[in-house]
Amino acid sequence: MPADVVSRRWDYSELGKAVSGTVAELQRGYLSDAKQPWATTALARLRQATNRAPGSVPNVWDQTIGIVPAHLQGGSDEPSAHEWAAHIAITFFALHQQGRLSDRMAQSGGSLGSAARRLVTDPDLEDSIRRRFQAVALAETRQGVAHHLRALIGLLRGAGVPLDYGRLADDLVDMFSGRDDGVRLRWGRDFRRIDKTPDLSDPDSKE
Repeated sequence: MPADVVSRRWDYSELGKAVSGTVAELQRGYLSDAKQPWATTALARLRQATNRAPGSVPNVWDQTIGIVPAHLQGGSDEPSAHEWAAHIAITFFALHQQGRLSDRMAQSGGSLGSAARRLVTDPDLEDSIRRRFQAVALAETRQGVAHHLRALIGLLRGAGVPLDYGRLADDLVDMFSGRDDGVRLRWGRDFRRIDKTPDLSDPDSKE
């Protein structure tokens, strides 16, 4: 049986902070009492861009590649690892938040491994959740990561399990920059833990 642990705070990179702040702004607008129309429209457009390459959908530039600091952007016609990470994290947040009108699906705290662990509410579910989670971790291309992550995000949304999108973006940068073994190690450690007191908080408080 995995040991009980307390989630640790993540020290966001420059990109992680940008993603976390953008997601917090979108979430505030979507969940506010007035339910800001701009946020609803932005999230709908972002959902439509989940299967597209970074920069290929002009109406989401401001929330995706537009938040990537200039020195982390690509220098050619191919998106950089940071642009891919920002695009995937923010478009998948839009998918995660869809239909959750009173729940914050973006919360700071655990990794994707921690979130996947929280889906295991019954021992009989562990094998199927592990397979879906490992498919993300073992995907060999950026498009493959996005493909398998989409299915896992759908499960998180259905179960009401939140995710730290700034941390996800940081992990994706590492995966796309040849540091994927380190990400798998972190995710694997977190998946094997049972965290009864997750350190999850409103990302608005971290601005």
